[in-house]
Amino acid sequence: MEIQISGQHIKLDQKFKGIVEKKLAKVSYYIPEADLVRVEVKEQGNPSRAQEAEKVEITISGKGSIFRSVSQSSDRYSALDEALYKLYEQLRRAHDKFLTLRNKGSVKFLEVLSPNAEDIKNAKRNVSKSAIDEMDAKYNRYAEEQLAGNLIVRSKVHKTKPMSKEEAIYHMEMLGHPFFIFIDKNSLRPSLVYARRNWNYGVLELEVINDAEEVEQ
Repeated sequence: MEIQISGQHIKLDQKFKGIVEKKLAKVSYYIPEADLVRVEVKEQGNPSRAQEAEKVEITISGKGSIFRSVSQSSDRYSALDEALYKLYEQLRRAHDKFLTLRNKGSVKFLEVLSPNAEDIKNAKRNVSKSAIDEMDAKYNRYAEEQLAGNLIVRSKVHKTKPMSKEEAIYHMEMLGHPFFIFIDKNSLRPSLVYARRNWNYGVLELEVINDAEEVEQ
């Protein structure tokens, strides 16, 4: 497994790189088929947000799957610890569900093992209470939040291939997102899978209609 470490417009010293390699060494054990780990450090430019001065993003890839964990803190070492903790929590909470999904059919998922209690304890030791609360809230989804506005602030195009609902759930959970947009390989419809409480999921599918038909609200 290759580990790539980079800074966006900042220089990273060998001490930090050595700590990154040491802390991420167990990734290959918990995700045996992962072949690349990218760690990117970014400095946040807003001086009023000193507690989020540096951002660390961990991206793990293999067999076409992507795992991602992101954290911001006052320094890169704290941000690294929190990003690793979040990654371990995602793996721990998702492991049993992935086994269920994989056993339902012929879908081939990237193998994921659940981190042991000692590794999670060690990862949790150096993180802030806010990071722990964030992960608890993520998996006790979803408190209502007020919308900040209705302006489009970002637009992206993603390339994808049709996949099953189980595969879409897998990708959603590994990215740590509450929903995932995909093309259903059976119906070829644009679809969205989203997480509900107690490890349940919902699916929305879009069907194109002509102007004469009434759109169901």
